Amino acid sequence: MRLALAAGRPEDVDYLAQVLSSHQLEQWLAFERLEGYSIGARGDWERSAGPAAMYAEAHRNAEKRSRPFSAAEFLPWMPRPKMTANTFRAWFAGRIRKKPKKESN
Repeated sequence: MRLALAAGRPEDVDYLAQVLSSHQLEQWLAFERLEGYSIGARGDWERSAGPAAMYAEAHRNAEKRSRPFSAAEFLPWMPRPKMTANTFRAWFAGRIRKKPKKESN
């Protein structure tokens, strides 16, 4: 399916399955391994995750986030760490704006 999408012919998946030999399919898979990313939209995500991580890292506030950004954090299919109740409370407390106290006369 990714190969058909990359070729711009998603309706021709069955046709590609008939036309491509197993050797040709292995060549495409080897190309993916050699290049280090997938063909099609998944590859687009993988290629853009690196620059996104570099941009985020360049603008990271070290006081708020001690660990550096990684490219995997910008891939939607990667698992995300679950937020614990204490982490949520700390995050939420930082979002609440404190109202100024009224002066008593």
